[in-house]
Amino acid sequence: MKNVLEFIERSAEKYPDKLSVADINGGLTYKELEQTAKQIGAWLYQGLGGCKNRPVVVLLDKEPKSVAAFMGVVYSGNFYVVIDAEMPVDRVNKILKALQPEAAVTDSKHLDKAAELQVETEDGQGYGLKLFNMDEEYVNNDPAVKGIWCVPKYSNPTGIVYSDEVVKRFAALKPAAEDFRIFWDNAYCIHHLYKDKHAEILNILEECEKAGNPDMVYMFASTSKITFPGSGVAALATSTTNVEFIKKQLTVQTIGHDKINQLRHTRFFKNIDGLKAHMDKHADILRPKFEAVLNEFDKELDGLEIGTWIKPVGGYFISFDALPGCAKRIVDLCKEAGVVLTGAGATFPYGKDPQDSNIRIAPSFPSVEEMEAASKIFVLCVKLASVEKYLEEK
Repeated sequence: MKNVLEFIERSAEKYPDKLSVADINGGLTYKELEQTAKQIGAWLYQGLGGCKNRPVVVLLDKEPKSVAAFMGVVYSGNFYVVIDAEMPVDRVNKILKALQPEAAVTDSKHLDKAAELQVETEDGQGYGLKLFNMDEEYVNNDPAVKGIWCVPKYSNPTGIVYSDEVVKRFAALKPAAEDFRIFWDNAYCIHHLYKDKHAEILNILEECEKAGNPDMVYMFASTSKITFPGSGVAALATSTTNVEFIKKQLTVQTIGHDKINQLRHTRFFKNIDGLKAHMDKHADILRPKFEAVLNEFDKELDGLEIGTWIKPVGGYFISFDALPGCAKRIVDLCKEAGVVLTGAGATFPYGKDPQDSNIRIAPSFPSVEEMEAASKIFVLCVKLASVEKYLEEK
């Protein structure tokens, strides 16, 4: 046996259905690992014009598909350089300057960060990396991929807002499946926390039209987080062709919509200005609660390197990442102290966070005073859990 690729190929032939790499969210069999790695290798080889023996950055979370990416880079004739998404920018820049990589393999989650990477050359100039988004490549090459569901603005739980680049790349997809669709869940489209900090995103319908994919997207939203949860008014926007298709489905799905509720909402809001004024009132209630949490984090945790957190300007959540292996312990310690949190890893499939680090904080229900008290307990529990972890490792 000459190398790891030969090992994978032999294992795929002998044990095709045996797990080769896995975490608590799932894994890849040897056959899946071989197929995925070869597919990535082919994309890279073609995209780099047959270039070989060059460094290729891999910017992904620690999960099974990252192993497939490593092997895919090797299949392409190049070697991989692992970049941690949480790595300090200065360190990343030094690595890139030393290696002068050609490209980066990433996914939609890390696409914006990958797009920001700049390689400084010896003459002081710089260049961006050629990006290979694994999600895009699957869509464009695998007819089994039928769609994607995404929240483009103030996304739960991180508050991420899609950049113009990401929206345009969505619109420019060339799916292998003719019936591939994007389900654009604009649930938080007007859920701003600050009057002077309104995140804006490109209109995906317009971008799909420009890219020649007018029927590829369904955009929808509702007032369920504006008026009455589960009893609001929903809206859908899409192409004329898709509207006709949806109308045929609705004909057999429902006798009629709740027109009284629609009238109730129309009379209450009157127009878009009435809707915006209503959401300003929401923001006035929510903003002090968010700031109570974030101020305590900045005061007690900043610089300790035992946690990172998002500072959203909209939506309903704050995402906190503790040291790996500490999230469940923090939640348990808080509960013992009388503060009940959403379960650790709740935003992951089946609630299983492979790093046991993420905690979603929802500040909307308690009062400001309660949030201030709860935040003090939370940061104390973060410190205790972190100290326990460091002591265990010694």
